[in-house]
Amino acid sequence: MNRTLLLIAILFFSYNSMAQDTTGSVSKSFNKVEIEAEFPGGQQGWVKFLMKNLNPDVPVNNDAPSGKYTVTARFIVDKSGQVRGAECETSFGFGMENEILRMLKISPSWIPAMQDGRAVNAYRRQPITFIVQEDGFNIQTSKPYVLYENIKNSISVAVRKVKAENLRVTVSRGTITDDGGNRYTIIVKGKERVIISLFDEKKDKLIGQASYEVL
Repeated sequence: MNRTLLLIAILFFSYNSMAQDTTGSVSKSFNKVEIEAEFPGGQQGWVKFLMKNLNPDVPVNNDAPSGKYTVTARFIVDKSGQVRGAECETSFGFGMENEILRMLKISPSWIPAMQDGRAVNAYRRQPITFIVQEDGFNIQTSKPYVLYENIKNSISVAVRKVKAENLRVTVSRGTITDDGGNRYTIIVKGKERVIISLFDEKKDKLIGQASYEVL
């Protein structure tokens, strides 16, 4: 099946709970800097850099299930404007975190944050959302790629070239009930992501999988 991936959101988000002035022998921490660290060209320049340098095909190439994945990276823009200490706060895998860290390593110098008229080290946080979509089937939920904990989640499934009587739907965690007419009810407990899998029982074949966040 053909798969497509869409990079749907590149959000510019500051994380300023800690900025450090490392001049002299005393390290000071600030709850908020006076002037935030900025990429050359501002938000527009940062978005252009991400679009140019981030490979959106990485999850597809690593066989990520269909789903929505918001990967968050945290890094420091030091007082010389260099990006350092980058790490990801998520762990979806399928190469996504590694790709974002690779992209941050080649970032040009930023304009450093300022506090009391001096350049200081400042933290930044960058969320990037990937959506992996697979042709051949569609699973509809009340909110795309989201299920809710401890309630009855109603879903509908549409699959090309598979008769309803040959379709089997499973969930990796929780319970699923066949309500007829390609409609199902899923109940999950816990916040860990779950995988919905579709099978063609006549051909004994996995049709596809989709990953869901649990709220």
